[in-house]
Formats: sequence, structure tokens, C-alpha cells
Amino acid sequence: MARRKNNNLGLKSMEEFKCKTSALTFVFTILIAVLMTLFFFARKSTSQEVAKAEGISDIWVEQSDTEQQSTSESTDAHEVSNIVVVEQQFEKAESIENAESVENAESTEETQDTDSASESTTSEEQAYGDFIIPVTEEDIGLIVRAVQHEVGSSRSFYPDADLDTIQQCMARVIINQVLEGRWGNSVSEILFYPGHFMNIERLQKFDPYEETTRKNVLTVLRGEDYLSSTITIEMSFSSKCTFEDSIEIMESQVGPVIPYFWTVTAENRLLIFAESDKARLAG
Repeated sequence: MARRKNNNLGLKSMEEFKCKTSALTFVFTILIAVLMTLFFFARKSTSQEVAKAEGISDIWVEQSDTEQQSTSESTDAHEVSNIVVVEQQFEKAESIENAESVENAESTEETQDTDSASESTTSEEQAYGDFIIPVTEEDIGLIVRAVQHEVGSSRSFYPDADLDTIQQCMARVIINQVLEGRWGNSVSEILFYPGHFMNIERLQKFDPYEETTRKNVLTVLRGEDYLSSTITIEMSFSSKCTFEDSIEIMESQVGPVIPYFWTVTAENRLLIFAESDKARLAG
């Protein structure tokens, strides 16, 4: 009886163990199934999120490409616009430059024409308009030099007379000789008549633009002086000669004269300006 009882207890224990083992196996199986289900759903959710993320990335990439393409097209359009503007500005500048060149050329031509007309007018006025004899600028310079050579340009050289009067008298002698025509019909013919005044080398020593002398020469050329239009002789003599002796010397060289103006220089020389005595010359 005792052995049977123990056997029964053993069998019961075995059955209880099997039941417990089966229960644990079932629970473990359920647990594994649950875990697998969770893993499946988790993986599916992750795949969806990855796919969603990839889709968003593709959209961003497409948007980025679109923006880049739009930016590139805008940049190209802006560059084309800049090129067009630059070309237009260059054409405008070139057009302005051409217009300015044409205008400058026309202005230069007008200026040249004006200068030529002015020079022509000035030359004509000098030769035939303002002056009592036809003269050129070279002639004026020759007269200025000749006046300085004959009577000087220093006021201190004439303590008893006015330098302007003396220089104008000398200019009158030269101009009146041109008008008279006895020794030539031009300034150069009168000045370089053999044995008359001087040679060209001596004249070159004097300034044709000396201010006082030039002013007095121009005054006579315009006829603005008060001197006689018949003064044609000028000579100077040493202090050893008397006035009467000086007149005789003058008449022996140029014919009958009438004394017009005379003075004594600082070097004690007698300077005489005289008119031709045309009545006696004609007789």
C-alpha cells in the first residue's frame, strides 16, 4: 500500500510537472508571437517612415533642382540683360563720341574759317584799311627797328624834347618817303635804298616789338599824329656844326628843305627833321 501510494504521488508529481511545463511552453509561445508581432509592426512603421523620409528627400531634391534651375535661368537672363544694357550703353557712347567728333570737327572747321577770315581781315586792314600806306607785319617791324636805330628809345637821351614826338617824326619821315616815292614805293625799298638809311644786318639788332616805339609807329600809320605829312628828311650833326651849316649839308644831299623840328641830344648832337621844299624842287 505504501509503495502504491508513493507511485501515485510520483505520477501526480509528473503530471503536475508536465502541466506546468506545457503552461510555460504556451506562455513562452504566446510571448514569442507577441514579440514577433511587435517586431513586424515596428519594422513596417520604420519602413513607412523611411519611405516617407525618402519621398520628402526626393521632393526637396526636386524643389532644390527646380530652384537651382530657376536661379540659373534668372542669372542667365540677368547676364543677358546686362550684356544688352552694356551693348546699348556702348552703342550710345559710341554714338555720342561720333556726334562729339563731328561737332568738334565742325567747330574746328568753323574756328579755322573764323581765324582765316580774321587773319585775312586783319591783313587787309593793315594793308588798306586802318593805315595810310599798305604795310605788312614785317613792314611794321622794319619801321619800328629803323626808328630805334635812328633816334633811339630812351627818354633820357632827349633832355629838351619829348621822346614820343621824336619817334613819331622819324616814323613820319619813313612813311612820307613811301608816299612821295622819290626813293621807292615800299617800306623795304625806302629803308634799304643804297646810302639812304642802313643795312638789314644793323636792323636785326633792334626789337620789332619794343612797346613805346611800336605804339608811336602805329599812331603815325593810322594818321593819328599831328605832324606834317611832308616831313621827309632827318639828319643829326655834331656840335661843331652850326644850324645853318647843317641845313646846307641836308640840302646838298636831298635838295631844298624847310626845317620842321630840331633838338639837341644828351650827347650834344643836333637832330633836325625837315620837309621837302617842293616849290623849290619843282623850280
